[in-house]
Amino acid sequence: MNAEELLKTWPSWAKANAETMLASPAWRMTVDYDGRRGTLAAAPEGCPVETLDLGVAFEDEECVLGIGDSPSFADLHALWAKREALDRNVLLAVVEKECGSLFQALEDATRKQFSVKGFVSASAPSAGRRRFRLSVDSVQIDFALDLTPALTLNWGKLEFLDPAHESIRSLERPAWADYVSLMVSADELAALKPGDFLLLPETMPAPRWCVEPADDDAVHVVGVGRTQVSFAQLADGNLPEVPPLGQAALVKNGREIGRVTPSAAGCAKALKVENPALNG
Repeated sequence: MNAEELLKTWPSWAKANAETMLASPAWRMTVDYDGRRGTLAAAPEGCPVETLDLGVAFEDEECVLGIGDSPSFADLHALWAKREALDRNVLLAVVEKECGSLFQALEDATRKQFSVKGFVSASAPSAGRRRFRLSVDSVQIDFALDLTPALTLNWGKLEFLDPAHESIRSLERPAWADYVSLMVSADELAALKPGDFLLLPETMPAPRWCVEPADDDAVHVVGVGRTQVSFAQLADGNLPEVPPLGQAALVKNGREIGRVTPSAAGCAKALKVENPALNG
């Protein structure tokens, strides 16, 4: 299972909502900017927060786009300190000329036609206001966008989480050792009692770590303890060595049905049944 597939089944992300996805530091989106490939991500803490706020629309969805100061917008950058004193129409013309590539990038990223309505007065940030940084080579453009519910759903998807980000790779979940699976009928299970034996195959499979219950009808012999493993270990195939078989649990369909210990029945390897509540 590769990192992308692993992320789809990770407990904290498999059913996460769009807002949670967008709030993750691992959120990334590849965008086209001025003929180059760039990355759109959450703006880092400490970046400038002053913006020129524009009323914009993505087709019929109106929201506010706050453009931050950037040397990439040369003329706007030169006028930034005295922007409040400039004629609004002149300033808007400069913004539309300088920021055309950003506007096109946003249109492409949302797949909705973008239009500028004009400047809006500064107001309290909305619940959907998020700060972003667009990075292309050495270019960095910071902006804020009041995402509508529809745009939030558009961008808040698992596919935009970077599984190589440290916030993802450091995630942990419990794992247990799976030593062998046995085909035992319901009648045989019902007849087992403490002191009985379950024969093991002559050739035991290599033990493995599991993080999800097996999706089959076999009885699995699993370790009774749990070991925390990280996303990075699972994605990289760099898990610790599975401990030797000791006291173990019998698990069927994700439910523990008994405890066993390694033993022998004559010359054969076996498991000795300890727990009397095998069919409870």
